[in-house]
Amino acid sequence: MFEAVGTCFLCSVVLHTAVRSPSSLAPAAIGMTVILCILGFGIVTGGSINPARTIGPAVIAGLYREVPLYVAAQLVSAIFASGMYRWFWKQPDTFASEPAPGDVAAE
Repeated sequence: MFEAVGTCFLCSVVLHTAVRSPSSLAPAAIGMTVILCILGFGIVTGGSINPARTIGPAVIAGLYREVPLYVAAQLVSAIFASGMYRWFWKQPDTFASEPAPGDVAAE
């Protein structure tokens, strides 16, 4: 549960700071989100809010039993975060139907 919430927070921050309105503060916001997630529930779950961070140590240690649960929780929450972003924040392209200036097909 904590992994899903952390991944949802991280995906939301990335989408809002690096995709929606890119800013020079995006790396700091993303880094602080990772730090807060790890400090908040890292002691309970290991703080791997990234599937690669989950799979890598599991392969080295040979412990694969919990990997599907972690990966499924992270993927579902990332899909949820991107769906919420598209539903609430993404603006529709209002100018997509208008021809570009100098477009030969429009003349």
